[in-house]
Amino acid sequence: MSHSRHARAFLLFAALGVAGSVAAQAPPLPFVGGELGQDAILARLTTRVPRSLEQVGTSSVTLKLDLGVGANAAFKPRTRSHPRGYLSEIAAYRVARALEMDNVPPAVGLRIPRRLMEARFESEHEEDWEPIRQEILWDAPGVARGAAIYWIPRMRSSELATFEGLSEVAPWLRVGEPMPPAESSQVARDLSTMLAFDYLIGNWDRFSGGNVSTDDEGRRLFVRDHNVAFQTPLTDHRYERIRGHLERTQRFSRRFVDAVRGLSEVRLRAALAEDPEAEIRDILDDAQIAGVMQRRRALLSYVGALIALHGEAAVLTWD
Repeated sequence: MSHSRHARAFLLFAALGVAGSVAAQAPPLPFVGGELGQDAILARLTTRVPRSLEQVGTSSVTLKLDLGVGANAAFKPRTRSHPRGYLSEIAAYRVARALEMDNVPPAVGLRIPRRLMEARFESEHEEDWEPIRQEILWDAPGVARGAAIYWIPRMRSSELATFEGLSEVAPWLRVGEPMPPAESSQVARDLSTMLAFDYLIGNWDRFSGGNVSTDDEGRRLFVRDHNVAFQTPLTDHRYERIRGHLERTQRFSRRFVDAVRGLSEVRLRAALAEDPEAEIRDILDDAQIAGVMQRRRALLSYVGALIALHGEAAVLTWD
């Protein structure tokens, strides 16, 4: 049964203007990728008309939107290959926000008219637009619905994107092993949280290449690229993959675990309803929500068993 929807203005770019807004949300949360907080980022993503669009995806349609000074976006539209991928991106951000994570790029539902996209699409080859046009699932009367995801202005690839790099830092996450050096403590905490977060949302393709990055200083991880999360049913192979990643860590952030404990189904549904796209369709369906809540119980059971075995101080290592 569909959950009740909050009244929200749905965002629709017109060719020469923008209608709609995202309601302010409290409490405000920072984002580690710059000076802008998450609410300020969302406001810019939803109130600026793209000056240009450029295809940057290699395996799917992902368009970089030039929104002017201060914020650009990756726009992932609803496509034939990934009809629900944009909803997964929105849901992942809303879950992360409910958990008070500050390193998941803000994402919001957005609609852009085809005529604007055609007029402002930029490429060295004019024929590049046609396959994109054919791949997008257009809403009548010619509107692309998708997710606008904050384009992190400064980040660098990390060796943690590979299993080899992950194996090198594995001791940081294990009870009884030396703690990471002070300069790597935040990265270690972020890595632990990312593995647990991926388990919670069923994000099985982490470490598939290029989706683990850090800030310029290499002190914080960005947690991004969630278009295949929340799949249901999740195959045994994919479930074993996310469970295996979760079991790499025995040390957790106390704040993150407390937030997971507080993530009831009611709160999850309310968080999802905050996005404008919820006016049109459920961000997650009932089966997907049930999957999140089931994995939440399993995650907390795993953490609880570790605490029973090693003690709370050894397991809830970080704030």
